[in-house]
Amino acid sequence: MAAQLTAMRAAGEARAFDASDGLPQTVEEAYAVARQCFDAKHAVDVASYKLGGTTPGTQAAFATETAYFGALAASEIWTCGEARPIFRLPDFRGEAEIAVRLARDVSAEEVADLVADDTLFDAFAPALEAPWSVVRNLPEAGLPALLMDCCAVGLLFLGTPRPIDAAAMEAPLAIVVEGEIRAEGKAATGLVMPPMAAALAGMKEMARYGMRLAAGQWISTGGITPCVDLPHGVPAELRFGGVPEFQVVVERP
Repeated sequence: MAAQLTAMRAAGEARAFDASDGLPQTVEEAYAVARQCFDAKHAVDVASYKLGGTTPGTQAAFATETAYFGALAASEIWTCGEARPIFRLPDFRGEAEIAVRLARDVSAEEVADLVADDTLFDAFAPALEAPWSVVRNLPEAGLPALLMDCCAVGLLFLGTPRPIDAAAMEAPLAIVVEGEIRAEGKAATGLVMPPMAAALAGMKEMARYGMRLAAGQWISTGGITPCVDLPHGVPAELRFGGVPEFQVVVERP
C-alpha cells in the first residue's frame, strides 16, 4: 500500500478506495503505512505536523473524538517572508488555522504530564493549510484511509511567528480571493479546545505512535474555518484580525 500511495502522490493522481484495495483496518496500521510513505518520499526528519479531530466537523466526518495527525517535511511548509517557490497542488483547497511552535524537544515519557503554555510553545502563527489526498472518496473511505495518506498533507503556509499569547490567538481568520471572503472563523468557535490544548492533544498521539517531537516543529491545530475550494493561479489571501497576513498562488502540477 505504501508503494502505491507514494507512486500516486508523485504522479498527482487520486482515486476512490474501497475494502478491495486492502485498506488499513486500524489507526495503528494506517499510521504505519503513513510512516513508510513519508520515509519513501522524503528520507528526512519530520519538520512539522498538521492535526485533525480537533474540530466538530472532522470529529463528525471521521467518527472520532481523538486528535489525529499528519507529518510534513520542510519542503511542504512555507513561512511568510521566505522566498516563494512555485507552489503546486492538483487540487487547491484551504482552511485557516493557528499553528504553534515547540520550544523544546519532548520525550514520549513526559508528554502525559505536560501543560500547554509558553514553556512548551515559543511562538504561534496564523496559517493556511492546503490539504490534498490521493484518496478521492474522503471521508467516506474512513479515518484509516485518511491517515495512511499522511492525513492528506498538501502544503502548509505559515504567517509571521508571534510570541505566545492565548488571547491573540482568538483573533478572527479569513480566506479572501479577489476581495471576496471565502471562509472565516475564530478559534473559540472553530476548535473544540484552545489551539495550544489541541496541539498537546495531538502530541500525545504522536508520542503514542513513536513520532519525534523536537524544538522548532510547528503543529497546525485544525481548521478554524471550513475547508473551501480555491482557484489555481489566483492569489489567495489570509487575513488575521482583519489585517492581510500573506498571499499565496498555487498552480496546477
